[in-house]
Amino acid sequence: MSTIFISYASEDRPKAKQLAEVLEHQGWSVWWDRTIPAGRSYDEVIDEAIKKADTIIVLWSGTSVKKNWVLEEAQDGMDRNILIPVLIEQVEPPRGFRRIQAADLVGWDGSSNASGFVRLVHDIQGIIGSSSSSDATRSAPVNLAPKHEARVQEIRPVAPQSPIEIKIPQRIVNRPTIITSSSRNKILAILALVIFIVGLIFISNRSSSSSEAQAPAAAAVESDAYSEGMKHYNAGNYTEAYPLLLKAADNGDAIAQYYLGKMYYYALGVEKNIEDAVKWFRISAEKGNAMGQNALGRIYELGEGGIAQNYAEAFRWYRKAADQGNAKALYNLGDLYKEGHGVKQSDQDADRWYRKAFDQFRMDASKGDADAQAMLGWMYEYGKGVKQNDAEAVKWFRMAAEQGDADAQCYIGLMYENGKGVPKSNDEAVKWYRKSAEQGDAQGQSNLGTMYLDGKGVAQSNEDAVKWYRKSAEQGNDNGQSHLGYMYQNGKGVAKNDAEAVKWYRMAADQGESTAQYNLALCYENGQGVQKSKDDAVKWYRKAAQQGDKDAQENLKRLGETW
Repeated sequence: MSTIFISYASEDRPKAKQLAEVLEHQGWSVWWDRTIPAGRSYDEVIDEAIKKADTIIVLWSGTSVKKNWVLEEAQDGMDRNILIPVLIEQVEPPRGFRRIQAADLVGWDGSSNASGFVRLVHDIQGIIGSSSSSDATRSAPVNLAPKHEARVQEIRPVAPQSPIEIKIPQRIVNRPTIITSSSRNKILAILALVIFIVGLIFISNRSSSSSEAQAPAAAAVESDAYSEGMKHYNAGNYTEAYPLLLKAADNGDAIAQYYLGKMYYYALGVEKNIEDAVKWFRISAEKGNAMGQNALGRIYELGEGGIAQNYAEAFRWYRKAADQGNAKALYNLGDLYKEGHGVKQSDQDADRWYRKAFDQFRMDASKGDADAQAMLGWMYEYGKGVKQNDAEAVKWFRMAAEQGDADAQCYIGLMYENGKGVPKSNDEAVKWYRKSAEQGDAQGQSNLGTMYLDGKGVAQSNEDAVKWYRKSAEQGNDNGQSHLGYMYQNGKGVAKNDAEAVKWYRMAADQGESTAQYNLALCYENGQGVQKSKDDAVKWYRKAAQQGDKDAQENLKRLGETW
């Protein structure tokens, strides 16, 4: 018979006894009486009971949240994924336990029909299955509580951009790559030289033709528009940058065309419009610009902006950019070979392209290119093209972060949060996440929101968590969107609103975020914020299950479906 262990403060013994008796009546064996037999130690008996337990229920009250032994017993349950928290008083669970949805038994009178108790029974069934007398509740979802996981334990560079513990990113790039400062300066120098030479030719071949007389001036105007536009762009003044870069792009400047596409893609100074982004990326790519080619390859790989996913086309455009020495295109080719997308899977070919990318990044990084430094950190962290080395990863992330690179600031924050390559420090993590977030980096914003939610390195604040999640979500970050949906569904920092939760879950789910897919399925199954629909529930459970979500897989089994 399955055993339930109840952890509680001695002051809450009457509540523990009441719950134990009702659970035993449901057919489960419950360990709750802490009377210790003669000749045995307290720790020995408790440890033995915990080890035998199939699930651990912790009763949170104003007293229990301060008891070390309750926290230790709850931690044992969390470590084994068998913990079910229960609120018996209106209190905030201790730090580290706030992500797990608690059953609400505040004011419970011991009735087995009370909604909070019914939910608790469902949660127990999700871990150890039905008791001998609980057939009436057997059809409930394995886990009725919406999922919430802080972020991904991995990072996605921003040519990469990614979370840090919701799901492991599969791509080095989830947005078009940026041009490095060193490359930009070289291009400007070349443009200036070309204009100077054209000017000399014009003077030496002066004629009365008005069109010829105006040509150098037009080129200078185009160059000035690009130069001034990039000054505003690099300063974050996107509204001022847009008309200048548009002018240069309309005059045929391939680099300006790429940046214009990027502005539409990320809603930088303009309304987000993937179709317009694709248009400008394509124009830039077809003029031979490597950044535009890499960005267009990414569009084909993802299937965005009205373009069907096409790995062969993605490979073609990545290869064009790679042939010009674009480091991120070299890396993306490595990924395609690693995953067998559009090409025959080959670890050997993947490593060959990764090494080429690493060599190019290292060359650019040695010249002070912050973006290349951040990418080197990424490659060291995940051992792509080089032996894995946390200390080296931190070194390169720090170089880029100290130059103000928002992505690197987010990454080094993660390293501090996880204690990888540096001593673990939530204070340092918050410092770097904040720097990244205040520059507008969507992942930095989401990560900072989670620090506020968990009270790590900052005073716990659901309102501040919502503030940063919203900033991230409104930029289209799936991690921020998933978190914001969670906050709405649970009424944390905002008024509870299931319809609003569904809206944000759907945005994240459409981008492939597995936790949002699971939570959206749950909403459809239970009719929360959306019309109840088994078909839609199965659809989204299946998407999450195919990404390895165990709860989604169990719910599909319960519904008689496969994945």
